[in-house]
Amino acid sequence: MKTPLMTVLLAAALLCCAGSARAADRELGAGSGVTLTKAAWTYRIYRLGERRPCKILQQADCPATFVEISNNSNAELACAGQVYLLLGEKKTGYVENFGTLVAPRGRETPFEFEIDEAIDPARSFVICNTTAERDEADTGDPSFAKVPPEPCKFKLAATPTLDDFYATAARTADEQGLVRVRVVFTAKNGMPVPLGVTQSSGFFRIDRSALLAASRMTFTTNCPGTFKELPIRFQLTN
Repeated sequence: MKTPLMTVLLAAALLCCAGSARAADRELGAGSGVTLTKAAWTYRIYRLGERRPCKILQQADCPATFVEISNNSNAELACAGQVYLLLGEKKTGYVENFGTLVAPRGRETPFEFEIDEAIDPARSFVICNTTAERDEADTGDPSFAKVPPEPCKFKLAATPTLDDFYATAARTADEQGLVRVRVVFTAKNGMPVPLGVTQSSGFFRIDRSALLAASRMTFTTNCPGTFKELPIRFQLTN
């Protein structure tokens, strides 16, 4: 038999727990990778379980979608990524890309969105290199790759639709141009590893779009372990 005091304490405890309960975050995508020099990283795309006060939109509360990158190595990472949103009933594609540095054993959240829209996980992803790999590749003679000998053949086996990587904000701002991306071919067949931009378009969103597109191209080569520059052009159409 409960005493009145026990009843009051039990009710207070239930009220406390109910008030502190929080809806679970919703996972929208995840992935991982290892750089050429074996630095490991992971990422996840998630939406908060509860709405929160808006930071950008002029309304009381908003959903919040994030990309979180975790560096599991002792090297600094340079990462780029994109989120492919599907807007409205027609599921119109909206591409948002981003870049960030992640400290050794650190974690960064470079992307935040306040629109409660679906995400295409197949076209939402992150790529990373160590900053040392990126800087060494800029010298043109990185220790982890060699200059292609002659004869050396590269064949583009499959290329994604560039529109899937063309940042929507760049389109809106009439940004376009040619980018040259240095990549390493790690196998005879497969996707190359982009290391950096050797010729910029003059627009950082276009340069990131090219890096991300290069990482999803498929090649065959008789020279695995070598590097090459890929020309990628983003051009507006009427």
